[in-house]
Amino acid sequence: MTLLEHIQDRNAQTQAWVDESPETRWATEYTEDIEYWNECGVYTPSDFDRFELIGSIHDLHKDAYGFRNRSYDFDSMNTEELQRELDRLLDVISRMELHNE
Repeated sequence: MTLLEHIQDRNAQTQAWVDESPETRWATEYTEDIEYWNECGVYTPSDFDRFELIGSIHDLHKDAYGFRNRSYDFDSMNTEELQRELDRLLDVISRMELHNE
């Protein structure tokens, strides 16, 4: 699968999710401008998935701790390590939500 096909597939999944309940769901789609992605260092579907994981970690760290942690060494982390960090942050947020109920 090419990068463009991967992005188009992701966008179709997002649109299908919105279409299930358009009154209560909203989401943006990823740009299909491959030049943009290449400028971001994204050339393959796995590059795209990694880029998305890193962005999610930044966002969730802010949700969990109130700031974006700029000290992550993402270059040294493989996909499995990134996924574990994402899962850890999701767990922290989940426990915070349970505590606040």
